Amino acid sequence: PPDRDGDGILDANDACPDEAGIAALNGCPDKDKDGIADKDDKCVDVPGLAKYQGCPIPDTDKDGINDENDKCPTVAGVARYEGWPIPDGDGDGVNDE
Repeated sequence: PPDRDGDGILDANDACPDEAGIAALNGCPDKDKDGIADKDDKCVDVPGLAKYQGCPIPDTDKDGINDENDKCPTVAGVARYEGWPIPDGDGDGVNDE
């Protein structure tokens, strides 16, 4: 029986017959080992989640708070304020508290 990629999964059962893969992914490779076949993974070099098509949880403003938990995802903030920047209403550089 043919197995073009030599991964031990017969071509008839192999979703990626020209690329060596694993049985758990129907014969498709998973370069970043996140459990998402490379053919379905938008971020093949970085482990991610199926919810984000194989990419890591987004953090648009790079403040360390995931966008899904960040009340202000486009401006860096702090966890204490749910992702909002430290409040400084009068702009004097001192936290309002």
